[in-house]
Amino acid sequence: MLVFVILFLWIIVFLICNLPLFRLSSQQREKIINYGLFHYTNINCAKSIKEEGLKGSPSHMGFPETLLGELVWMYSLTNSNEIDTKHNILVKKKRAMDNPEMYNCCLHLNSINEEYLNHIYVRLSDKAIVYRGKWFKPDSIEIIKKW
Repeated sequence: MLVFVILFLWIIVFLICNLPLFRLSSQQREKIINYGLFHYTNINCAKSIKEEGLKGSPSHMGFPETLLGELVWMYSLTNSNEIDTKHNILVKKKRAMDNPEMYNCCLHLNSINEEYLNHIYVRLSDKAIVYRGKWFKPDSIEIIKKW
């Protein structure tokens, strides 16, 4: 019985840490207002993203993340070194290994309004920022780095 309780608790902790369930803290909110967000994508998608914004899509990670609806994944960074560090992590993931050009561009998303901020959540494990919704279109979207 103890093994089942421990396993159950481990699953709960795993889900809490790996799902974007937490609203932005006031510090995170302020950091996003001051520095914006960063989104990694393919350079071929960058032009349409600049014009139309980011389209939310159901998670490719499977259940239970699919229950969260349409998502846009981003990161909150404060210096240019973090851009390369996060990129190096992303390109080692299976999806990127199967498609090496998947993350060959980094976009800076800035001037994010309150309505968008109210639909942004954080994943504890890596501090990924997730917008829950169909479209995320801040006032400013710029290509800041290509690989």
